[in-house]
Amino acid sequence: MEPSAEMDAFKLRGSVGSVLPKALHLNGALGQPGADQYPSNAVHSHRYTLLNFLPLQVYEQLNPLRKFANFYFLCVGCLQAVPSISVTGGLPVTFGPLMFVLGVDALTKLYEDWQRRRSDALTNSEPTRVLNHATGAFDTRPWDEIKTGDIVAVRNREIFPADLLLLGAAGGAHGGQVAGHCWVSTKSLDGETDTKLREAPKVTTAHLADGPDAHALLLALRGTLRCEPPNGNCNDFAGLLHVAPAEGAAEGAGVIVAPITENNMLLRGCQLRNTAEVYALVVSTGAHTKAQYGAASGGGASLSSTAEKVGAMTPRMNRDILGICAMLAALSVLGVVLHRAWCGAIEARGLDLWYLAHQPLALCENAGELLGSYFLLSYTFIPVSLYVSVNLVYTATAFLMAQDLRMYDAHLDQPAEVRAMSLCDELGRISHVLSDKTGTLTANHMRLRRLTLGHAIFGASDGAAAGSGAPSPASSRASADGAFAPLASPRARASRAAGGACAPHASSASRGAVAELPPGTQLQPLGSPHARPLPAHYGCKAATAPFVRYAERDGAVEAGESLYGALDDGSAKGVSTRAELQLLMAHLAVNHSVLYEEVGAGTELSASSPDELALVAAAEHFGYEFAARDLGAGCVLVRNKREGATAPAHAVRILAVFPYVSSRKRMTTLVRLPQALCPPGAPPSGRAYAFTKGADNVLLERLAPPSASAEAANANSAERVAALRQTLGGWADEALRTLVFGARAVPDAELEPWLRRYALALEDPRERAAQKDGRPNRIDALQAEIEVDLLLQGGSAVEDELQDGVPDALRDLGRAGVKVWMLTGDKVGTAKNIAAACSLLPSPAAAPPHHDHRPVATGASLSAPAASPPPPPGGDARAARAGSVLELTAETVHGLEGVPATDLAAVAREAAAHYAAISAASKGRRQPWRLGAQAAPAQPDMFRALEAKHPALRTLTHEMVKAARAVREAYGEAIDVSRGALSPRPSADDGAASSFGFARGGGGGGGDGGAELHLVVDEKAIDWLLAVVPAEFAAVALRAKAVVACRCRQEQKAQMVNVVVQQGRGARVLAIGDGANDVAMIRAAHVGVGIAGKEGMQAVQNADFAIGQFRFLRRLLLVHGRHNYRRMAVLVCYMFYKNVIDRFAQFVYTAESGWSGQKYYSEVATQLFNVIYTSLPIILVAVTDADVPRYVAERVPALYRAGVRQAVYTHALFWSWVAEALLVGGLLYMASKEVFAAQFARGLSSPSVLSLGIICQSTIVTVCTLRLALEVHAWKWPDAFVFALSLGAWVLSMLVFSSVYFNFWSEWWGFVNELLFTAPFWLFSFWSITIGLLPKLCREVVGWLWPDTSRRTRFLRMRRTQRTASEHTRMLLTGKPRDSNWQQGDAELGHVPSPPRTPSMLVDALDHGFAFSHNDPAGSVIAAVLQSPRDLGSEGSSAITVAAESPREDA
Repeated sequence: MEPSAEMDAFKLRGSVGSVLPKALHLNGALGQPGADQYPSNAVHSHRYTLLNFLPLQVYEQLNPLRKFANFYFLCVGCLQAVPSISVTGGLPVTFGPLMFVLGVDALTKLYEDWQRRRSDALTNSEPTRVLNHATGAFDTRPWDEIKTGDIVAVRNREIFPADLLLLGAAGGAHGGQVAGHCWVSTKSLDGETDTKLREAPKVTTAHLADGPDAHALLLALRGTLRCEPPNGNCNDFAGLLHVAPAEGAAEGAGVIVAPITENNMLLRGCQLRNTAEVYALVVSTGAHTKAQYGAASGGGASLSSTAEKVGAMTPRMNRDILGICAMLAALSVLGVVLHRAWCGAIEARGLDLWYLAHQPLALCENAGELLGSYFLLSYTFIPVSLYVSVNLVYTATAFLMAQDLRMYDAHLDQPAEVRAMSLCDELGRISHVLSDKTGTLTANHMRLRRLTLGHAIFGASDGAAAGSGAPSPASSRASADGAFAPLASPRARASRAAGGACAPHASSASRGAVAELPPGTQLQPLGSPHARPLPAHYGCKAATAPFVRYAERDGAVEAGESLYGALDDGSAKGVSTRAELQLLMAHLAVNHSVLYEEVGAGTELSASSPDELALVAAAEHFGYEFAARDLGAGCVLVRNKREGATAPAHAVRILAVFPYVSSRKRMTTLVRLPQALCPPGAPPSGRAYAFTKGADNVLLERLAPPSASAEAANANSAERVAALRQTLGGWADEALRTLVFGARAVPDAELEPWLRRYALALEDPRERAAQKDGRPNRIDALQAEIEVDLLLQGGSAVEDELQDGVPDALRDLGRAGVKVWMLTGDKVGTAKNIAAACSLLPSPAAAPPHHDHRPVATGASLSAPAASPPPPPGGDARAARAGSVLELTAETVHGLEGVPATDLAAVAREAAAHYAAISAASKGRRQPWRLGAQAAPAQPDMFRALEAKHPALRTLTHEMVKAARAVREAYGEAIDVSRGALSPRPSADDGAASSFGFARGGGGGGGDGGAELHLVVDEKAIDWLLAVVPAEFAAVALRAKAVVACRCRQEQKAQMVNVVVQQGRGARVLAIGDGANDVAMIRAAHVGVGIAGKEGMQAVQNADFAIGQFRFLRRLLLVHGRHNYRRMAVLVCYMFYKNVIDRFAQFVYTAESGWSGQKYYSEVATQLFNVIYTSLPIILVAVTDADVPRYVAERVPALYRAGVRQAVYTHALFWSWVAEALLVGGLLYMASKEVFAAQFARGLSSPSVLSLGIICQSTIVTVCTLRLALEVHAWKWPDAFVFALSLGAWVLSMLVFSSVYFNFWSEWWGFVNELLFTAPFWLFSFWSITIGLLPKLCREVVGWLWPDTSRRTRFLRMRRTQRTASEHTRMLLTGKPRDSNWQQGDAELGHVPSPPRTPSMLVDALDHGFAFSHNDPAGSVIAAVLQSPRDLGSEGSSAITVAAESPREDA
């Protein structure tokens, strides 16, 4: 068939062609339509050429919108070149430092571009094999010669040279692969280390399997590919492949159409794995490949398209810079006005200034010129080296953070990674942490624990305390061996340590209650020497055994509670249960996306979710082994181990798969089971089943009514559904993850037409596009046709484990004043128990959970503070104090479970569109939500109708409005919570604040007044409350100590982040997660932290920081974040301090010289002042200094609270430094003038003005350096060396300039040598330095009289260290033990164990030589406990613990 005829035969409708505009022939030799529009496959990542390098550099470096400082100093240099206003003789001396900065930056960019050119050359020369249509063989060509439409062959471990459509594979690397699919490593694109499966279209696979000569078959392949235009979305592809019938095909054979998705594509940069060879069609080359399109055009899903985050300190610093600019302008105008006044006074008095070469009136003729002169005299009020110093500090800080061994995860080989250096100081002011649960707080290592079928519950539970549904925080901590500790009681952990057993079986009589076993009851886990032997068809292989932790108590078989016994029961009574269980096991074995991957000489299971591994392992454990996935035949192989270890596996044909997505919360696989796996009565050809698993709130809605059939009456009876809900609730209270399973037999009469309609819908690119955009489409509608009238099979309980150190980290974050929100997709019970184990919610013993499904009365959903036992000796009193829990979920709001999710989704969309319109009308200005005063929704009738239809929504609104009013009463906020037309306002006699259990002033502040509020909401509550009462929801959530959001979707997590970002005044949000569903909230937060876990690297790639475990977040914030924030505050303040001193002394001299604009300093010294004399010490201090050592900062969380309150860098602090600089600058000028003017007068000599300027600037350099030295807390030898070097540079430059004559420093000639050897100069230096440092010394005295927490901590550490050293010396001399006074002091201070010693690194040296430290020979530990909030000043903590062992013991 000719190409033109082929195109006419496969021509699509215009609408489809517009969706898939790109057309390719399957054989490039025939020519490609629009081939001239396709780019070359050569990579050109370099930016510069000989022609555009200089223009681009000028634009990038001097653009005021990008680098204002460079533009500012460019303008200064231009003004310096104007003779009438120049103070540098018309020479643009600023151009020297500016050109140096620009030159260094340009050379750096040029070197980087040269490296890119080298990399491009290596990539473009990589060889690959391309099918030659003339010879019929594959020729070797470089990558840059590949064209769109070529057919290439790629071998194992080679990189794909372009975006390719897989046509077929030539077998596995180990002989086990089936033609038609291959394995691909996508690590270079998404960072995920697990290999992924890619499939060829069945039509091309079948074509290549028709004969042994693959080359000839490839040449004979005819057809057209229609696909989407180029874009950068690596996780999506849409296309249609039209394959013409082969020559010799049966008459009447038509064109075969196959949909093409991302699963058929091999993207450039990925690597072929475990496959000998693949044949593929080149779809996109060069800049049109998905990996490069985003970078080339800024589109797609490229990360570069996301807005760069800016720390809160940057805009605050910019406002201070604007204030400095205003001060500079004011001083310049003041100088001009006063100079004119001075000239007028001289003229009025008729004075003749004979010592001037011109009349004074001439000075006043041009005020504009004088204004320019004043500006040029004082332009360095803004430091020229500010941005350079900040960038250097950010770079060094990021390096040191990455080198911290305390944040290194050895298991994953994952150090801390800084991906946004400009946010390093932002870590020191975080007020809210919003965290995912699974994989973030938990280990994401799933193990099946229990199963349920009907009224039967199989498996033993971990026994917590009687009547307590939650594990204690202590039980979730790490064990001594460092392994992850599950949520279990000490008794359960002891039994598990003895034999791997689970804890006792939980009674289903009462939801949430866990029954204790009678005394003497024995647990019988698999593998225990006392367990009864099981038949050979039970158990797992070594690869799947870690994913099952199922055990039964002794006597379970006799009691009818044994799953093994039920599966082996062949009696008439057990036949029905056995058949249901076998169908459930078949469900577990086939409804998943697990694959076997060849790794080395063996195979491993590969799954996108750990939950699926646990379920597949459970099916194998109970006799139904998932053996393989035959992708060529479209089936999975399941072996019934009861038929024997060598029995062949049964082929289960996969008809359709509806994958799991967060919006659906379920997965369905449509299969045809063979007769051997079907329940009794199936035909010989087997039976088609739709297996669906998912969340209970989604799947139970799709059950067939009991009246539909006899089977439904049994499986879906009200008693059975209620028993399942009760069982799942009890499991959730044990912090287990639950799933529900349903199935239905699909008749062939329904199946065949449905399959045809579904295939057509999948082939329609318009329907696929609508599905991806979330619009109504036939694909979702057809899937919903299958997922109805299900029969309830049962449920499963999967165990996850808390990561090591999570409760301790969360507790310390709470003590630091950081509020933690947990956002999870789990059930309410599971989320609450995890939160209680992490101390986010009060212990159930103090605040019993509400599981009664009744309407929430006024305040009834709130757990009143219960009496709590006194804290244990030495414990934290706050840990025992009960808190109030406001729970607005389907478990406490009667009827909320029955509200359709589609109705709430429509409400959420309507509200989102409404608030987006408000934002657009305000031209992008942020409109804060006001309680009770937000604009009325666009469709209030919709909301009223839903409230009338579902009273639970009115109850939900009423409770939230009442809670908002309680917040107002408790915290004294003047807010109006009137509801308008939607819901009635609560009456005044409701007693909101008192019914909510906290009094005015209580809550999250950590004070003593009242209990603390905790908020628990679920998916439906979030949708409704954010749509109808967003301001009230924000007010309550922001005042809550902790928020637990259950069953959260991905977009809801981002909405919760936006609640804090948009409505929290001064709040700074950190979002942390580990999976792709956390990307939205990570991007929405001020700071995003990704955890490298088992769900890929997408969270890490979109984050600003990356760590290996959640517990490292404590050190990241309390240590590095706090120190970085304080150091950056000192850096900014000092940079302006030294320049204001220098320039204000110049201004005072000008005032004394008739406001004439006369220059006081040598221009050489002025230019070197920022670059050399004062630059190095502040950079070193901003990188290494710490007010307390790292181990103290980590163990005293209260020290972090100043950052939460944003009290470290404030406008008051900045302007106090400026005011001090103005005072010191004026004093130093006056002192130098008075002393040396009189000295020179007595010597009858007249020094030059610039000579006096040298004397004044000498004292300024010394005072600035010593002033910074007073800010240093931890002196080390590098500090002393750099400070001495800085002062030595000034002395050395004076000696050199005085000894070598040059026109630029002629005023220095011979003067400095005489000056340095005179006693008055040194006496004056000592006196003036004392005057210059006096304001700082006075501030220190005030600080020690009224100390903050940081200063008090340092004092206590110093006092205890001195006492310890003195006592040790006395013991060495006298040999006597401590006296009673020392023992009493130790009892008051307490004891904290020292941390284990770790390998030393570069960062170890940063804690050595602390200002008050002493190497304690006894290795003792200091702990100072302050007993009242007053002792902590404004820090508001009731207890503070300071560990003061030797700094060398901390890494």
